[in-house]
Amino acid sequence: MQSKIIEIDKKRLPPDEESSMDVIFDYFPDHEIRISETPTHYHLELKRSNFLYCENVEKGLKALGINKEDVGSFYIEGQQSFFCLLESWIAYGWSKFMSETRYRPDNLTIIHLDDHTDLMSPQISVDNGRCIDMLTRNIVSFSDPESVKNAVQSGAITVGSMMTPLIHYIENVDVLHLMQQVESTSRYINKSTDPDTILDPRQKRISINFTDGPANKRGKNNIYLKTPHFSEIIQNINPETDIFLHIDMDYFNNRFNGSTDWVNYPLKHNLSIDEQKEAMGVFCRKISKAGVISRIKHVSIGVSPSFYPSEYWKEGMTCLLRELNSVGLKVTDLINRLNLKEENVL
Repeated sequence: MQSKIIEIDKKRLPPDEESSMDVIFDYFPDHEIRISETPTHYHLELKRSNFLYCENVEKGLKALGINKEDVGSFYIEGQQSFFCLLESWIAYGWSKFMSETRYRPDNLTIIHLDDHTDLMSPQISVDNGRCIDMLTRNIVSFSDPESVKNAVQSGAITVGSMMTPLIHYIENVDVLHLMQQVESTSRYINKSTDPDTILDPRQKRISINFTDGPANKRGKNNIYLKTPHFSEIIQNINPETDIFLHIDMDYFNNRFNGSTDWVNYPLKHNLSIDEQKEAMGVFCRKISKAGVISRIKHVSIGVSPSFYPSEYWKEGMTCLLRELNSVGLKVTDLINRLNLKEENVL
């Protein structure tokens, strides 16, 4: 991918250089960044980064039949499913499915298995009712999959913000977040726009904020629930909504957590492959028993190379897809295209 040059006024950043660098790298999380400066501005050369860190990644790539250069653009579309390495592509998968099937419900529930929220603000601003990619100035419309693809490729939609455009596109969305090793919390979703602080303070970026109380006193209020308990997920599914099921493989193991410095931190979520398989089977059996399979209109799966260890990619993906398939979720096309049939894995 081609690099691009961004200019940032130093007045918009903290006065000390170390804090300024932290802000810049947090603002452009999916990029390799080269920085030069003048007395008044930083000049950033940005290039999309495939992943931050992953040990022995060649083993995982071999299982998929791709090279390192393919990581940033690798995805597979099924009829009602989507698979990718970088989670930013999930937004494109949803947009493509909804466009091709002419599907845009008023109400939707997302069951979100992930070690992260993925509700950060993308670099997409609102200008006279239109969404604009702040890095390219191109229009982004969730009803136009190519525009969403372009926003993923530019880095405007990142791995940490990929759910936000969908929630702004659908009128009412509940997010039920299954996450391990957390306390249960429930808040209300407030779709809003917030002033950009780095590129252009005149622009307002689409965002998701949380409130403790309902924002709408008369109409529907959407909830964000984070819980380790599947029973709470089922209890909070609106009985009248369709469901999108999203699974990030780092829900099962998040050894690296996107950091090259991971060895210096305690491993809080590093399940063995046998423990992961057990968790996959338990989840699929529970969701089948809950009787919501027929309401799941789309399944999306992301590997997250900077988070989920490559040594588990093939065995973990194989187990998860087979378990999903066994309870009636339509992922057979992913199994076939990923070449994960029984005889090819043993």
